Amino acid sequence: MKLIEKILMPIDIDSVNKNQINIAEKLITKFNSQLEFLYVLPLYAYNQIVEEKVKKAINLEFDAIKKNFLRKNLQINYNIRYGNIFDQIMEFAIEKNVNLILIGDKRNDQHTEFNIGSNAEKIIRKSTKPVWVVKNDFYPKK
Repeated sequence: MKLIEKILMPIDIDSVNKNQINIAEKLITKFNSQLEFLYVLPLYAYNQIVEEKVKKAINLEFDAIKKNFLRKNLQINYNIRYGNIFDQIMEFAIEKNVNLILIGDKRNDQHTEFNIGSNAEKIIRKSTKPVWVVKNDFYPKK
């Protein structure tokens, strides 16, 4: 049994945390893990017209992220879910039996030392899986 076999990385399409991606890359390289990206969209995006445009935008974003991983022969997958962000992340983590949820701190508020959004806070409090929050200004060593 591997220590970290599957990592779930929820992605916010509005702001991809580059440090979150760097940490994910280091983890899947070190532990030979599988990485699952998860985009959670609101239910109103689940109609044919909106869904096609959103999927096109997500595919473009994912293709940009994927290039770096493919250069190093690392296997990653992406998934799209619709509904409540917190609920979908928790359900996905259980369904895929992930060993780690890797989330980024979304906010750039400089008034506090550690900034996380409400969904990240709920995930930390209620998840049965380990959660790693990557700070925006965190730069991992090589």
